[in-house]
Formats: sequence, structure tokens, C-alpha cells
Amino acid sequence: MQVLVWKYLCRIPLNIIVSLLEITYDVHVSAGTLVLFLKRTSQYFGKPYDQILKEVRAAPVKHADETSWRVNGINNWCWAFLKQDAVYYTIEETRGKGVPERILKNCHPEDVLVRDDYAGYKKLPFVHQSCWAHLLRESHKEVTQKTVSMEMKQLHQEIKHIYQQLEQSVTKPFVKEERQKIHDELLRQLHAIIITGYISEDAKRIQYRIAAQNKNLLTALLYANVPLTNNAAERAIRPMVVTRKISGGSRSRQGAKIHAINMSVLQTMKMKQQSIIPTLQKHIFTALSNN
Repeated sequence: MQVLVWKYLCRIPLNIIVSLLEITYDVHVSAGTLVLFLKRTSQYFGKPYDQILKEVRAAPVKHADETSWRVNGINNWCWAFLKQDAVYYTIEETRGKGVPERILKNCHPEDVLVRDDYAGYKKLPFVHQSCWAHLLRESHKEVTQKTVSMEMKQLHQEIKHIYQQLEQSVTKPFVKEERQKIHDELLRQLHAIIITGYISEDAKRIQYRIAAQNKNLLTALLYANVPLTNNAAERAIRPMVVTRKISGGSRSRQGAKIHAINMSVLQTMKMKQQSIIPTLQKHIFTALSNN
């Protein structure tokens, strides 16, 4: 359990954990032995890992994000699917749309998926909320260029104004009739941007992003407790990014699977604010008693 905490929550490399065990507990093990520990733990965590996926699928609001991950030097992808207090990681060979289709199959069609503008999510059979952080970031990038056009400056102000209205509205108690009126007005403003005949290329680029997302930018108005950004997914996938920077990824497909399972369980414990050691004991002893 100490190895699990050091490896997955503190993100300490195995060779340093070998030294820590020796210095702290006078326990002498090799890095290879620790790899066997992690493999065995992933087997113990099979049912909790499956349960996390069930929780994510059942959640009325869910998030998704992905980042690159190397497996034996070959580029793969780490995907994160999550709800408010649980995250399911999987490391796949592809960034294709088949991954979210498989992971999120059999979800209710009225579930809301909060996501960025990656095309792999576009045709999933859910209600979509596009991430405003990404749109605002790209708009800000354009408007800070030395060659920025006056059209782009004006468009940036319009986008910020729409977002401010959205942000104010979603923080108020959910009253469907009021939200619908605001939704219809902001949709009109978005469509006015979409049909504007911009001449400048920078304004056209942002206009294209808005047109591609369209009403998905306003979903949070029509559903309770839906955020305007996908920041939750970016925070959830960050531990995997930090691990990738430290380790460079995984050496094998099996190692990638082990890492995804163990990280899912440990990070979900953290998100649920569970006591780590007692919860680890429960999972491990339950698995042992069932064998």
C-alpha cells in the first residue's frame, strides 16, 4: 500500500521507491519486484475499476479528455472519462472516435457530455456542452497578435459578452422558463456571428470554431449543474501528464493497462475524499477473500 501511494499519488519513480523502502523500512526489493506488486494490485482492482466505469456511464453529466502517451516508444493515447467524483483512465493505441463510443456505450441519450472541440466526440449520441475555455483561449490568442484585425477585436468582445451572460445565468437557481429565454437570445447572438461576412482571416478562424460548436455552447443553460468548461477533465488528466513527463510513458501494453487501472482507482479515492489506506485495505482484502 505504501508503494501504491508513492507511485500513483506522489508519482515517485520506481528506482527511488526502491531506495525509500530500504532507507525507511529496511526492506530490500528490486524495481522488478515492484513491477510485480503493481501488476498484482491491478488484478485486485479489477472490480473497482469496472465499478468506476459503471458510475461514469450512469452519471447525467460526464466529461472526456485525452492526451498522448508513449508505449514502448510508440505514440498511444491516454483517455480520461469522468464524473464529479470518479475518473476512468484507459490507454489506447488510437485517438479515434471508436474509443469514446465503446467506453460510453449504453449511456442515456439525455446525458450531457462536457468536452472540447475534438471531432472524435462530435457524433456521440448525447447532449453536448462545448468548452468555453478553449474558445476564449483561442480568441484571446488571435486578439493578442500584432497583426490582429479590428474585426477580430470586435468579435473577441462579443464572445466575452456572451460568456459573461452565460456565466451569470448558470450560477442562478435553475428555472427552465427563464433559462430558455436567455438561451434563445444568446443563440440569436451566436447565429449573428456565424452569418457575419468577415473579411479578416483571424476573425474567420474564430467564426468557424463558433459555427462548428453552435448551440452546443449553450447547453448548460437548459440543464442543471452543467459547467461551461471542460476544466474538470483537464484537471483529472493532469496526473497522467505529470507521470508521462517523469516516466516517458509505459514500456509495454500490459504496463499501460496496469497503470490505467491503478491510477483510476487511486485518483477516484482521492476525488471521493476517501481515506486512502483503509480504502486500499478494503479493496485488497475483498479481492483476496474472493479468490
